[in-house]
Amino acid sequence: MATLVREQSRRFDVHFEFRVQSLVREDAGWMIQAEGDCVGPFDTVVIAVPAEQAAPLLSLHDLEAAREAASVRSSPCWAVMVEFPHQLDVPTPFATNVDIFSMVACNRSKPERGDGECWILHANSHWSQDHLEWSPPEVAAYLLDAFARLFQIRLPAPTFLKAHRWRFSQPYARSNRIIWNPGIGLGACGDWCHSPTVEGAWLSGVLLADAMLSQPINASVNGAVER
Repeated sequence: MATLVREQSRRFDVHFEFRVQSLVREDAGWMIQAEGDCVGPFDTVVIAVPAEQAAPLLSLHDLEAAREAASVRSSPCWAVMVEFPHQLDVPTPFATNVDIFSMVACNRSKPERGDGECWILHANSHWSQDHLEWSPPEVAAYLLDAFARLFQIRLPAPTFLKAHRWRFSQPYARSNRIIWNPGIGLGACGDWCHSPTVEGAWLSGVLLADAMLSQPINASVNGAVER
């Protein structure tokens, strides 16, 4: 996933490790403020982060949009990627809602993924919430052991092992939001605006882009648009 974003961002002026603290609208446009830094002005701002993080950024500028974001609740997910030196004797390359896992999937079973034995392990929301503050190494070791017990196999030493915490993994809310305020040039998109999948996030961005093109900045319509 990171590779996809990294390659697409090469032609843009991207600021990494830039934690946005507030948005300030001035006569010249939007200023984006972070700790010890400020960039802008910009004609338009699109907030493409989880709803819980979008709400405070929206709240000073579009109360209706902020309410939409604040109504969303997301559950966490601990995810582990593990690679092994050879193929495992596992009866299925994909399973959902088994033991403490919401999903286990073998990347080799997907098209054009090569011969490497790489697995993605997603803990379910209950386990992830209960162990939210565990360290990544602790989570990786536990989920790897749970994976071995699930399929009753002995695992070889991994050649790659990494855990990642998605604090806002699965949003639960009404769908089909289009949040775009053409009066001030402020919008938001994400899976919480459409449906809780990567496809939902992509579709939300496309629908927002359509709204921005059909209702350009300073049009007479203000506030969140709903379909």
